[in-house]
Amino acid sequence: MDSGNFLDVYFGEIVALFKDVYKAPGLKNKLLYVIMPPGWHHNGEHKTAKMVRNAYLISQKAKN
Repeated sequence: MDSGNFLDVYFGEIVALFKDVYKAPGLKNKLLYVIMPPGWHHNGEHKTAKMVRNAYLISQKAKN
């Protein structure tokens, strides 16, 4: 992200979402990109915010 570019800051994620939807195979996957949580990917290799948060919390418990 170019933090000096107003359009990139405010609309960059929307553009990235449209690119993902366009590239997704099949209508079902295109729809799922719109309704699934951020980070979801059609091939199963995804890390949603909930997954990342849980991994972080587990790592913090292991340190203590």
